[in-house]
Amino acid sequence: MIAVFATLFVLGSVAPSLVFAADTPFIHIVTVTRHADSISFGPGNILYTYTVTNPGIVSLSNVSVSDNGCTPVLGLAGDFNNNNLLDAGERWIYTCQRYVAVPTSSVATAEGSANGMTAREQVVSTVLLTGTEGSVLGVSTYVPSFPAAGFAPEN
Repeated sequence: MIAVFATLFVLGSVAPSLVFAADTPFIHIVTVTRHADSISFGPGNILYTYTVTNPGIVSLSNVSVSDNGCTPVLGLAGDFNNNNLLDAGERWIYTCQRYVAVPTSSVATAEGSANGMTAREQVVSTVLLTGTEGSVLGVSTYVPSFPAAGFAPEN
């Protein structure tokens, strides 16, 4: 059985007293994992599903998802108006699959740009393997906080 714990790690988290300009880009990512095979416990192929949303009001371009423990990250589903922008209210889905034989963690990063700034957020997913049935499968835990705001472009 696989028990999965995801902990939100926000780059550039902000204090509640800060106010953002209306044109500041925001991005949010959640990772959920599950067994990709018919096997329900122990080592096996793990399917990572990344859901990326835009909690702001500025549409994001050049949206990407990467994972330091799973490649390639494939997508994209959810761009319902086909404008290649992650609009407020849209939910884009990406996936990645890898074989896991031992407990492992990875960091997924979502990025998008608007108004000369890059919004970036990371989430850590940990896959724990156990030999007993009855363990929790595919749990994703979200720790509420402010989303990562725009960063000046890196040159």
